[in-house]
Amino acid sequence: SLSAGLYSKDSIIEVMDNFGVRHFRRNVKSTVSIAGTALSFRNPVHFVSLADDEPRDAHYETDAALDSYFYHPNTAPFLAIRMAQRFGHSNPSPRLVSSIATAFRTGSYKASDGTSFGSGKYGDIGAMVVSILLDRESMSPSLDALPGHGGLVEPLIKVIKLMRSLDFQESKTSSLIGFRFTLQELIGQDAHTIPTVFSYFLPEFVPSGTRVGDAGLKSPESQVLTTPNILSSMNGMTSLIRWGLDKCHGGFGTGGSRNRCNINTNNGALTFSPQNSTFSSQIVDELATLMTSGRLSPENRAIARDVYDSVDPRIVDRLSVTQQVIASSAEFHSTGRVIKSGYSRPKPQTQASSGKAEYKAVVFVILAGGYDSWNLLVPHKCSGTNQADVTVRKQYEKERGVLAYSEKERKLIISTDQTKQTTDQPCEQFAIHDEMDILHKLYNDGDLSFFANAGVLNKPVTKKNYNKETKTNLFAHNAMQKE
Repeated sequence: SLSAGLYSKDSIIEVMDNFGVRHFRRNVKSTVSIAGTALSFRNPVHFVSLADDEPRDAHYETDAALDSYFYHPNTAPFLAIRMAQRFGHSNPSPRLVSSIATAFRTGSYKASDGTSFGSGKYGDIGAMVVSILLDRESMSPSLDALPGHGGLVEPLIKVIKLMRSLDFQESKTSSLIGFRFTLQELIGQDAHTIPTVFSYFLPEFVPSGTRVGDAGLKSPESQVLTTPNILSSMNGMTSLIRWGLDKCHGGFGTGGSRNRCNINTNNGALTFSPQNSTFSSQIVDELATLMTSGRLSPENRAIARDVYDSVDPRIVDRLSVTQQVIASSAEFHSTGRVIKSGYSRPKPQTQASSGKAEYKAVVFVILAGGYDSWNLLVPHKCSGTNQADVTVRKQYEKERGVLAYSEKERKLIISTDQTKQTTDQPCEQFAIHDEMDILHKLYNDGDLSFFANAGVLNKPVTKKNYNKETKTNLFAHNAMQKE
């Protein structure tokens, strides 16, 4: 709009962006200047009046903020990488990421046969999913041989895959499928139970000490592949194959007993029956198709056939044992082709005994998420001062303000060893958070030490150069954990 044919600060300009979204902009640029300095910055647009605030304007501003995130240029590739990983591409190629992001932005995808999918509107998830499933990187079997292709199957998907591919049927007395514990506790993943805001595993996770890690490849699912989770997963799936959904021998179900197995007490069972059971090769091939998408190697197929043929059917269910063998294969747990290295597993190195009865070990515990370290270990009685002759405790109380640990909260006190000539502690005493009784006891018993100020700073930096000089991203939980 124009006033007397001229632009003014009250003029409203209509703008159509690259996504087809219409915006209305007021012809005003607001800049904030910091007094006494040359610093200034652009004042972000806001809807709420500082003089006459209205709930309506707060809703408008919230919508505008969400739109800013939704239409940000990084949103499409950000989602593309994560969606590709959830559909079996732990390390999607730049071409695939670009194709998925384009489908999200344009809301459409055209398959190789000319069929079009999507609504044509920005943010169409359907077009995005189709662009992954019908892409040549998902469809071409020849790409399975590439080292970076595919990925590990998520723990929960493995359980669901086993139940669906082998025709799970609930029992007549169980209308709903119930699990003994949440699968999150057993295998590291369960629906709607993410342990942190970062989900079950980080998309950029690189497993250390592996060839995948040495190659710099991502393997998000490896983050939850701890020894307890692996054993619980295999025990649960083996029990599911043999006894149905039961608690028998580490099973996932709620029925029956943990040590007394009875197939009649389960909450459901796998009812798969092969279409052609004349030859073991036919049975194994069908199971390989259902359980590994046909990726089961010739060597592992031969092992499965030998197991089926060697088992006495009068004693053991041959089909069940063969299913267990395939469920323990590498192909069942991954979406890429498995190629054996040909190397033997290295023998564990034995260490000579020190001859001492006392045993000590370093136990490293990483806590998912973040915590306030300055409310865990707090300066209490301090004689050390800075150049302004201010003690560490006074500095702490000034910097922390209302967040500083109060005198009433300082119940657990530990003392530093000031008798050693090598001590460099500015405080004779520290306070520990009042809920950390175990740390207080361990320290006083001489079984625990504190390493304060340990973090990602690999060398002294300032606010001006930390971004250039540090090796990782400060202030990000995932980066801090990785470091």
